Amino acid sequence: MSRKDERQASAAAGSRTAPGWLRSPWIAVFCLVAALIALTQVPLLLGLPAWALSLPLEPLVAALVLLALPPSRARWLVWPATALLTLGWLVLAMERMAFLLLGRPLKIWLDLQLIQPALELIDGSMTPGIAVLVALLLLLVPPAVFLGFFLLCRGLARAQAPRLAIAGTALALTGMVAAPQAPQLTVNFLYDAVAFQVDRTLRVAEERPLFQALLADDPLADLSSDPLPGLAGADVLLIFVESYGEAALSDPRYAEAIRATLGEMERDLTASGLSQASGWLVSPTVGGQSWLAHASLTSGLWIDSQDRWDLLVASERRTLTQAFTASGYDTALIMPAIVRAWPEAEFFGFDRTYFHDDMGYAGPPYAWVTMPDQFTLAVLDREVLAAGEPEVRERPPVFAQVALISSHAPWTPIPPVVEDWSAIRDGALFDQWSDPPVPPQELWLDAAAVRAAYLDALEYVLRTLTSWLQKPWERPRLVLIVGDHEAGAVVSRSEPARAGRQAERARPTTATLAGSTVPLHVVSDRPELVLRLLQAGLAEGLLPPARQSDSLALPMSDFRRLFLDAFADPQSDGSPSS
Repeated sequence: MSRKDERQASAAAGSRTAPGWLRSPWIAVFCLVAALIALTQVPLLLGLPAWALSLPLEPLVAALVLLALPPSRARWLVWPATALLTLGWLVLAMERMAFLLLGRPLKIWLDLQLIQPALELIDGSMTPGIAVLVALLLLLVPPAVFLGFFLLCRGLARAQAPRLAIAGTALALTGMVAAPQAPQLTVNFLYDAVAFQVDRTLRVAEERPLFQALLADDPLADLSSDPLPGLAGADVLLIFVESYGEAALSDPRYAEAIRATLGEMERDLTASGLSQASGWLVSPTVGGQSWLAHASLTSGLWIDSQDRWDLLVASERRTLTQAFTASGYDTALIMPAIVRAWPEAEFFGFDRTYFHDDMGYAGPPYAWVTMPDQFTLAVLDREVLAAGEPEVRERPPVFAQVALISSHAPWTPIPPVVEDWSAIRDGALFDQWSDPPVPPQELWLDAAAVRAAYLDALEYVLRTLTSWLQKPWERPRLVLIVGDHEAGAVVSRSEPARAGRQAERARPTTATLAGSTVPLHVVSDRPELVLRLLQAGLAEGLLPPARQSDSLALPMSDFRRLFLDAFADPQSDGSPSS
């Protein structure tokens, strides 16, 4: 054979079609089913709950339909199927992320307003380059999902699978549904996720008139000249601690350390002559949106959504601040995390407000945390309480609401407690501890490390409070320390709740909000003030009573009434008439 003939024979052999078994629809079907089965195991390999990436049923049904129809008909379904599957997948993914990170259901219409705070958290917790990369990846997810579904649907529409292949696919999918590794496939529907979000949005609209009626029915509409005579002119400081929930005292990963810290704190404060009491409150939020908890506690209404918040701040509802103003108090708000104009502050009626730019902090931010809590408390002493100043005994009594934020994610870096408070000055000394031992973007790749960092941050806040409370008090004082909400599910739960839709959709109750139960601690140098709150239901000491029933937890919306009732009576023996 000549060389020319050899080349022609070789070319002919290369042009032969692949064996028939390679062109069989069985191969494509087998590869598709194998890929889907492998996908359901990804969460288990990553150590995530099985529901975190469990496969919804609609893509499998769409695959069967597209395989069953002739290509001439199936191609008309490619675009509609792609659009519907993309929409459903994105909603389901956001719903599962809400449960994984926040531990609560997604409220898509209202939660869209959280995009900006989320981006700020990313920006404050990562280097600029990584933050930009993460933002770009998030922006690319929707078009990438759309493109993936389009290519899949188009490929399936062009396939010509015989009936036997379709039956085999159905049998394989039925086995997947029944598999013990993925029982959630029987209930995870994209349609269900989308329908649930539509239902929640409609319910918000239906509840608006009812909530507006509650806003108008305000027992404080006609305030007396002194609604709080039982305080006898003592300063009242309401201090919210970020992400301080029941898990800190009950979860085995944190409870031993936090209970030991509280026990040490109680001993130190008792030695300083301070009385204490504790109890449980129920916050309307989990994992974020602290302002909803602040508003619920001070307004006497259950503010569990941004829509209710917007209605509240546009109303004439009275809060605890106005009650203190009517009693002759000077009122102040300290919010170190507010970094831009916040016109809503006017609704709460504080005489003075201190936001980030008003606090004179010369140190660096600690990732997202704008300044350490110890500096915030130093500003409270210096600017509001006039601690150490000659006029401290001449000034009017103070009501101050303070937000402590060092226990906010990403929980790194954490400074030590500065023993000499006079050395804090403008906060420049905090620069020496501002470099995290592990960058947040690396820390958050390890769930166990994240939980350890959360514990360190919370212990720092409690030890800072202990040091601050032990400083000399020049006027009588009542300090209320409240957790704003439970931390996100990534640290507060061993396995986040499954993303089902059987949760309570009406007004939340204590039972449905067990995950957002938070501690309340009361500290005062006047035992008679603490006695009033003990008689209102709190327990002695800094360790809240063991909760064997939800009746021990008071919704934050009931705290305004409880506090006003407790101090409405001027009796000197500390016993409220009610």
